[in-house]
This record gives sequence, structure tokens and C-alpha cells, in this order.
Amino acid sequence: MRSWSIALVALAVAAMASGHAASAAGRDAPATTGPAPLRNQAAAPSRVPSPAELEAIKAKAKAAAKARETQKAAPDAKASKAKASAATTAAAAPKATVDATTPAAAPAAAPDRAAVSSHAIALPQGQGKVEGLGESFSVQASTGIATFAVPIPVPPARGAVDPAFSLHYKTSGGAGLAGIGWDMGVPFIARETNKGVPRYDDRPGIFHPEQDRFVFGGGQALVPICVIVVDNCAEVTTGERFPSWADGWQYFRSAVEGGYQRFFWAPNGRTWRVQEQSGNTWELGEPLEDLPDTSAIEADPEHPTHIYKWNVARQYDPEGGTQGQAKPTPRNAVRYRYFHKDGAAYLQDVYYTNPATAVDTGDLASYGVHVHFAYEVRPDATTSFRTGYRVRMDQRIARVDVTTKPFDAGGGNAVPMPRVVLRRVHLTYDPAYHQSYLLGVQAEGREPVPATEGADGLLPPTSGERLPAMRLTYTHVGPAAIDGFEPFDTQERPIVGAPALPFSDPNVTLMDVDQDGLPDMVHADPSRYRALGIPSFGWFKNGQNSTPGRFSSAIPLGLGLLGSDQPSDLRFSAPNVAALDLDGNGIVDFFHLPPFATSARVYTLQNSGTFGANWQLKGRTSSFPLNQAANLQLFQDGGVLRVADVNGDGLVDFVRLTGTQLSVYDALGRQPGGDGLFGTGRRTGPHTAQLSEFPHAHCVPTLAPGIPARFDDAAFRLADLNGDGLLDIAYVATGTSVKYWPGRGTGYFGTGEEPAPGTAFCPSDRWIAMPAPAGSVPTFASPDETRLEDINGDGLEDLVHLGPSRIRVWLNLGGEGFAAPRDITGVNLARPGGLVPVRVVDIDGSGTRDLVYGDVASGLVYRDLSGGQRPGLLVELATGLGKATELSYTTSIKERFDAAAAGTPWTTTMPLVVHLVKTSTVRDHLGVVGRPDGNYVTTYAYRDPVYDPRRRDFQGFKDVETRALGDASSPTVVSRESFLLPACEDLEPEVGIPSPCVPAGRYRDDPLEALSGLGVESHVLGVDGTPFSTSHRAYKIAALYTGLDGRRVRQITTPYATSFLYDTKPGSDRTPYDFPVQDVYADVPLNASATRNLHLYQTYGTQGTFKYHDT
Repeated sequence: MRSWSIALVALAVAAMASGHAASAAGRDAPATTGPAPLRNQAAAPSRVPSPAELEAIKAKAKAAAKARETQKAAPDAKASKAKASAATTAAAAPKATVDATTPAAAPAAAPDRAAVSSHAIALPQGQGKVEGLGESFSVQASTGIATFAVPIPVPPARGAVDPAFSLHYKTSGGAGLAGIGWDMGVPFIARETNKGVPRYDDRPGIFHPEQDRFVFGGGQALVPICVIVVDNCAEVTTGERFPSWADGWQYFRSAVEGGYQRFFWAPNGRTWRVQEQSGNTWELGEPLEDLPDTSAIEADPEHPTHIYKWNVARQYDPEGGTQGQAKPTPRNAVRYRYFHKDGAAYLQDVYYTNPATAVDTGDLASYGVHVHFAYEVRPDATTSFRTGYRVRMDQRIARVDVTTKPFDAGGGNAVPMPRVVLRRVHLTYDPAYHQSYLLGVQAEGREPVPATEGADGLLPPTSGERLPAMRLTYTHVGPAAIDGFEPFDTQERPIVGAPALPFSDPNVTLMDVDQDGLPDMVHADPSRYRALGIPSFGWFKNGQNSTPGRFSSAIPLGLGLLGSDQPSDLRFSAPNVAALDLDGNGIVDFFHLPPFATSARVYTLQNSGTFGANWQLKGRTSSFPLNQAANLQLFQDGGVLRVADVNGDGLVDFVRLTGTQLSVYDALGRQPGGDGLFGTGRRTGPHTAQLSEFPHAHCVPTLAPGIPARFDDAAFRLADLNGDGLLDIAYVATGTSVKYWPGRGTGYFGTGEEPAPGTAFCPSDRWIAMPAPAGSVPTFASPDETRLEDINGDGLEDLVHLGPSRIRVWLNLGGEGFAAPRDITGVNLARPGGLVPVRVVDIDGSGTRDLVYGDVASGLVYRDLSGGQRPGLLVELATGLGKATELSYTTSIKERFDAAAAGTPWTTTMPLVVHLVKTSTVRDHLGVVGRPDGNYVTTYAYRDPVYDPRRRDFQGFKDVETRALGDASSPTVVSRESFLLPACEDLEPEVGIPSPCVPAGRYRDDPLEALSGLGVESHVLGVDGTPFSTSHRAYKIAALYTGLDGRRVRQITTPYATSFLYDTKPGSDRTPYDFPVQDVYADVPLNASATRNLHLYQTYGTQGTFKYHDT
């Protein structure tokens, strides 16, 4: 047995405080169990280190020893060295990954948690020449998401305001202004839409419980603190002062404090004013000046007071005394201008560096710098009613022009002459595909005689010198088909071990029982299955033997019955059972409403371990008003009743469409006291609401006079045809185009304004037609032969026609029509009396949807039309100047099964499949200049995901291992990071107020949500398990304010961080003794750091158990 010692050469401890932390009541978050030099976890080496690697380890040890000797010889640290030590500590501590999705000079557009970590973008330097476009790449370790940033070079501004613009890519991104995954944003404030369509019930200078909620930059929730009255806000921290102009304005703070910005909303609702700690100010919406430009406001064209988004209009620094001015006249300002099209606003022009001798007057011709964004029409236009009105986006960025003018040498004023071109950046897209895939980004310099900006602010065509273009490559199923979409992979694959159960049986369904992301098969026939002698359902688990698409034999799915319920009452075919997501957690519940009952039973899948099975359907009761029980009789209204999320709040509602009535019962789970109830609700206070069991009624959509929509006609159905997440009512009939009435999120379906209350039938022109190409209009014998399903995973439901030997698909063109049909041949759907049912699910866990069909005789088969490949993921970015970054991907399902095969199974799962970066390779291509090519490969391994059922989203992985693969001269380095992903906890329990962690408290926010994804522990090791360094961070979360709506403003601080560096030089054993870790940092003053020299001892075979030694 080999023994060796490790000298702990540096222990850095930082105690930190920020903002209001010293005065606010705090609570330590369960971030760590206490700092330890190294986790007690075995480091399984992937290979034996080479002799060269061992020599490198020895060399590092010698260097560390020499550094120690130098340190001992040095005099005591002075103040400057103390600062350097603190900086080193901050750099060594693990940092939470923060997306750089806004200009570097802008306030953070998403919670940047600045008290915990920071992220900076280094822009290329220099002006007036053809320079390369910089790019930065990173992987969010906790989520496996890759991000790229491509800065657009612009000149610096005068003063403290310095605009910056970048193209940003995210593998999880959708359709952005620069194509799929690519976007370019500026700061904005918008109404929150992820919990329902905005109400636009604004009352000047008054807060009320039904007021919409707001977000800054798309993700940073804002909390209303008070309405300021004569420089007074009783709800704020003592000593906080307000400017006189803020009288009557609503005051907001970020729900997760970090940037310490103050947000003020004007009484007229048209302007937001954001103050930063630096003294800089942002005006969003209508700027505060005479004759303001209002292009930064996005509002309903039919109702201009219904403002959805306030884009940044002006930013400036404190020069000129702007902080106290009601109508600021800054000396250093940046102005933003937009153009509008189909309800959307697009950033078009940015002007900055106004004359130094004049205040910001709005004379745009006098500004020294102009950045112009040119657009082009995109083929993949999108339409959404999520804002409450129609917004169609059909523009993408085609070019960015930067023009400047010189300044005189004396006063610093711009010379009175037109601006000339400095550079242009061209964006090109792949013309072969219907989707907008950014293909190239290329910088063009100025010509010998620079082009001059015209009176309209535009440049003429130019032919300046260009650098090689940055080139981008994406994943595809194959070369684009003639219609511009991905081709179909039509290979038919068998489903191994599938039970001999037909889909035609209404008690057979595919659903994810154990919430691992794979759909299982469930047979709701309690007469055939038993759990400890008690009737149960049959569960056939997908993923047998760690193989997606392979099913197990029957496993009992227990039934935790309530009251008089019998096992047969919960069969899927029972007329008074509805499958719906009652809790809004993304997991199917079974809603059982016995005839004329006054209480409903809600059965939820839970891993309880009772009834001899790991999983069961466990019931709970939900009180049900008698009037509603009479109105919502599932067994009577099954033909005209549907379950769907009508208002987009994440909870499933009931919709009743009879042909004479359209009634919507909203799920009231987001209202206080509304858990399990349906009807209508109105918030009256932070913890109170006025609830009604009655539905809200709307006019019935009509196809033509006298032809109303009705759910008992199979031609009418619910589907999301425009991809905005709000279900529409569709009409599918043979020989004609598909028509649909778009869902508006209020219960009204159709275009235009909703008719007055009490109107029985909507006008017959409120639908949208979706024509197919000439000669390809769908024809069929029965609407039952058709399906509306998202076949290619673009979020738009396509038209599918099932035939005995063919499946025909019309792909959706943005809710405005269909592409030419595609035929999938060689299928066998014929059976006596009709067709074999077809299910559309991700049966093999590839992250793409499959067609699943078959019968008892031939067995189940499936076709993964994407071939297991998610299209549109960035796989290579070549700068054009030599460097290239390549990415490969995997899925969470494959990671889980690989871990199980390696003998280290995951301890948690999640009910969805996500794509993850598996490897990144950076190539420098130095071979072109006669030097060896450098290829730098990093691999990523993930384990133990966390899914938040409250928000229905993936939070991240608890542990991630990164390996930077080495060679003979640079050994492989292994990094293991652990992330804080805490479960919901009620930090301030109140009597009579439900916890936010139970269904009844769903209307409240999770106090620990702000901590999600923060790094708490990091280890750097050699491939043989030799430790190099260890870092820990602890977090404290404190409530700073309580908002008018009951939400808290919370602050995250780091009370301490430790960093251990290890000397791996072999040494003799020493006598160990226990040394309390907390004593190491107990004497460190606030906002300071300290270094300790300690010794550790370890013997191979103790699995990483360390003890402290006397020095």
C-alpha cells in the first residue's frame, strides 16, 4: 500500500456583505454541509497516467514547493497584497454561469445575481479597419446548454454610457431575430405572459391585486413595492430616498436582488425609468422630453393604451444633473429608434455621442455615431396572440451598418458634416431551408473613399474589403427537401417487448408513469392485475435493460382509492374520468367526478412504495360546489366537453362547446383557495380571491351563418396551429382548407375584437384559412382519419391523414397554410372495421416525436421521422481566421442509461428529454503556417437532474464532470462541479397561509428559486484521482422587501468561500488530529480574506478520507 501526504498550501476564506445584507434578516440556504477539502467520493481513473503525465505532476509539485518557500521569505502582507489575495479568492471560487444576452453596458436583462458572480464580454478593440469578429463560447455546466456570443464592433461612447451589441446563440433558443437559436436584444420591460394573457387593467398611480406582473429583459421578475407619495414609501428600508419627480410613480425592485437597480413606472403607464448604482439611467417606452419619439412602445394597434412592452428609448449618465430632473437634459446620451410591423417593434437605429457643448436635444444628425440595423423578410414567420392581440414577426437581421463623423480638436464637437461608413457586418442565411439558419457573419471595412450616409440615414451599396466570413453549421436530418423542410427518416423499427394490447382498447394508453422522460404503456383493467392481492392497473415500463423503446413485463400500478371509489371507476374508458394536469406540474392526473357528487377525487402518480409497487395513483379530495357539479357532468357532457389550457397559465381548464354555448371553466389553482376548483376567479389581495363556480361565457365560433362550431362534430377540434402555446379551435373537413379560430387566452376564439358580452354567435368571418398547394387539398371519408399533430417538432401542429397503407403529412407554414403533402408509404394500418390507431410520442427517448402504431398480431412498430436527430443545433462555428469550435450532443436519456451501465445509476430522473453538449473541440488550424495543429477536446458528463414541478421546467443537474483531454505534455484534467438545486421550502411560514410547496399554495413564489443553479462545490483532479484544488461556496438568502402583491424581494450573498490548493509531493506520515474547519475562518473580518497553511494526510485505499495535521 502506497502512502503519501498532501500539503494544503492555501486556504482562502472570504466573508462578504453587499447592499442591505447587514441590516436585513437572513437565512442560510442549505447550500453545503460545511466546507471540506475533498468529497468522500471515489475517483475512478479512466486510464493509468503516462510517464510524461507523472513528470508533469512532479513539476507542478516542485513549482508549488518553490512558491511556498518564496512566500515564507516574503515580509508580512500589506494592504495591497490583501486586496490581491481577495481578488485571487474571488477568481478561484466557482462561479454560476450567466448568459450574456444583453449589451455589456446595459443593466442585466436576466437575474445576474451580481452579488454572487459576474460575467464580462471583451469586445474587439480598434476602429476604422477590417477586424475580425470576436466570439466567445461556453457551456452552462449545470444544464448542458451551449452559448456563443459574437460581438458587433462599435466605437466607444463619451462618458459613462457605452452601448454594446452582440449576436447570442443558445442551443435551447427558438426563433430569434438572427435565426434559430440566435438573437440580439436590448433592455426592455414587458408584461408577464407565462401565467396567462395580460389583462391591461392599469389604473394611473394605483396598485390593485389584478394588476399585471412585469419582467425586465424577459426573465427578471419585478415586484411592486409601493406608490410613492411625496418622497415617501412606507414599505422600503429606512433611509432610502426618492427624487421629487417620482411622486405618484410605482416603485419596483427585482425579485432577486443583485444589480440593485430601482425601477419606476410612470402614472400614465407609458414610461419606465431605471436607475443604476452607477448613476446611469435608462428610459424605456416613451422618453421623458417634449415631443418624444414613441417608437419604443409596443402596444395593441387597436388599443394604444394596452402597452405590452417598453423597449429602451434612451440611456444617459449623471452628467447634467439628470437624476433629479423630471425631464432630464443629459450631456451624454444614447438614443434608440424602432420601426413597427404587424404589432412587433424592431430595433432600427442607435445614435450616441451628441455634441459636448449641447445637451441631448434629439437632433439626430448631430450625433457622432450611428448604428443602423437592416432587416429582410424571413420565410419562417411566426404569429402569436400571447400578448392579447395579433403579433406577426416576419423580419430577420440582414446587416448592421456603423457610421461616424470626426470631431473638432478644440471643443469635442462633431464636425457639421454627414457621417461616413466605419464598417458593415453582413448576415447570411441558408437559402435551402424554410427555417432561418444563420449561415455566415462577415465584416466589411470602409472603402478608400468612404461612403456617406444619406439624408435618410442610410448608406448606399459598398464594396469595401471583407474578411473571411464566420461560418456556422447545424444538425440536420439530411439535405433540405424541396419544400425547405427537413427530410423524413421513414425507417420502420420494432418495439421490443411491447405487450399484446391494442391501442383500439380505450383502457390502453401511453403515459410516463415513473417520470423518467419515456412513455410507458398502462392498461387500466383492474381485473387482470394485482398488487398484494389488491386490484391495480398494469404498467409496462419503457426502458427495460437500459434500452429506450424496450418494455418490461407487467408491473402493478397501485390504486390508492378514496371513499366509495372502486378500481373500475378509474378506468380510462369511464365517462366521469378525465386525464388532465390539474396541478400544473407537467404530470398527468386523473380527475374523477362521480355523478352528482359534491367532491371530486384527484388521483396523482406518486412513488410511494405501497401496495407492493413503487408507483401508485394516490387520491386526494377536492371540494366541489353543488352548482358546478351539476354543470360539469363528465358522463353526460363527454361529447361536448374538452380539457385544455385555454388561458395559458399552465393549468388545464374545461371547455364546453355545444353549438349554442361556449363556456369556459378556468382552473383556479393559481388563485388563493382555488386548488382543485374550476370556474372564475379574481384576486382581491395577496392571499385572498373572489371565486365563483360558474363559467365565463363567450360567443360561439361560426363557420358560416347557421353553422356553429361544436365539439360533438368530429370536424371541430382543439389544436395549436400558430405555435403560440394557446390552443385554437380547428375545423378539418374533406375537400377544403383547414380553418381555425385562434385562441385569445380569454375564452374567446377568433380574430378581431370579441363581440359584446351576451352575443350568442360570433361573426362568421373570424376564422383563418390554411390553404394547401393547388391539387393537394386533403380528401378523406371521415374526419376521424385525420390528426393535427406536431410531426417535425417545430411547435406547429401539422395535418396528418391516415390511410390503410399510407400516412400523408402536410407540414404547417406558420399557421398561414400548409406545404405540399409528403407520403409515408409501406405502413399497414388496415384492420377490420377501420384503421389501426396511431400515437405520436417520443417512444425511443431521442427528443423527437415518433409515429407509433401496430396491432396485437403484428406487434407495435414506430418511425422516428427525425432519425433521432434534433435539427438546428449548432455543431460548428468557424471564425474564418483559423479557429473553429465543434460541438457534439447527447440526450439526458442516453446519459442516464450510460451511467447505469457504468454501475453509477442516477438517483433522480425527470419527465422530459433534453439535449446536452457532450463534447466541445476547439481547433486552431496552425498547420497552415507550418506548426502542429492544436485540437483541444473537452467532454461533459451529467448526473441527477432536477425537475421543478411548480414551474414545469428543467432546473439543471446536481453534478457535472468536465474533462479537458490532454496529451504527453499536458495531462488530462478532471473538474467536478456540484450545483445547488434546492427543493421548495417555506422560509417564512404564516398561520393560515398555505406553504408555496403544496398545491394549495401554488399562487405563491418559491423562496429558494433564486438559488437554483448556483455552484457550491468544485474539484479539480488528475485523471488518476490526484486532487489539485477544491473550492466551496455558501449562500445566504435574505428578504429585503415585501411587495404589494405579497411577493418578497430577496438577496443572495456569499458569507464565505473557501479554496484549497494541494501539493502532491510525496511525504512522510504524520500524526493526525482533528481540526474544526469553522475555526479556520471564524476570525476573518467582514469583507476580508485570509490565508492559512495547513497539512493534510491521506493513504490510498481510504476513499478520500482526509484528516488535518499540525504544522
